[in-house]
Amino acid sequence: KTFSDAVNSYLKRRAHTSNTTTDYLVRFMSEWDKMGVQQIDQTFLEDWLDTRLDAVKPQTVRREINAFMPVLRHARKRGWVDEVPDIERPADGEPRLRVLSEAEYEEVMDNHEDDNAGSVMALFLLHTGARIGEAVNLQWTDVHAGDHPYLTLRTRKRKGGKEATRDIPINAVIMRVAKAKFGTQSEWPEQGRVFSYWDDQRAAGKAVMRYVHGLGIKDFRPHDLRRTFATRLLLAGADMRSVADLLGHTSLVMVMRYAVPPTNHKRDLVNALGV
Repeated sequence: KTFSDAVNSYLKRRAHTSNTTTDYLVRFMSEWDKMGVQQIDQTFLEDWLDTRLDAVKPQTVRREINAFMPVLRHARKRGWVDEVPDIERPADGEPRLRVLSEAEYEEVMDNHEDDNAGSVMALFLLHTGARIGEAVNLQWTDVHAGDHPYLTLRTRKRKGGKEATRDIPINAVIMRVAKAKFGTQSEWPEQGRVFSYWDDQRAAGKAVMRYVHGLGIKDFRPHDLRRTFATRLLLAGADMRSVADLLGHTSLVMVMRYAVPPTNHKRDLVNALGV
């Protein structure tokens, strides 16, 4: 059996596979298409790892390994390989902690354009804390109108692919953008994807990047908006349990990563000691 045979068999048995994992597997199928799955052994992967680490960041290599190793374990269950290589994943390094400064936040807010898809998505991420994949896949059936409108975000946990949901209140900023884009609540569509002009999160992410970079904001990634959402909530006095629920985290440990107070806030706290 080839590696492609193993991937196809693996995917048939999966209830859900993320777009990112699928993209990685499609690329590996292209590169390792005719290779017998038995050939992808310890020696082959160690050589591949040495070469790959010279080309991309360790974080990327980890994600690639996390994509194809389940396929090799599946091949072992099917009896197509005798054993699964024990490859050591490179360290992830320090987690990214970038959040928008107050000035950058104001830039994003003050320069919003209702007819700019990247700008609309940027504000949505900034005021819901959604992952960009959750936003792109948001259905109108999960947008609930009423006196206290809210939306339901859906994501799949890595372990077992089980779906998890959480409800996010729709604040005044999102209501204003929605009204400009879709009309009043009574005019909102009843079905389909809210952000239907994008087929996947990669295209949406690029649009957000173009908009934010166009404002002169450097070193930016779309996920920084999710961290900014969490950080601003914490600085406003929100308790960590509530922030964890809004982010969809079951552990407060992950929320601590988002609790990155800006320099001026830390300066004010220390200066207050001298008053």
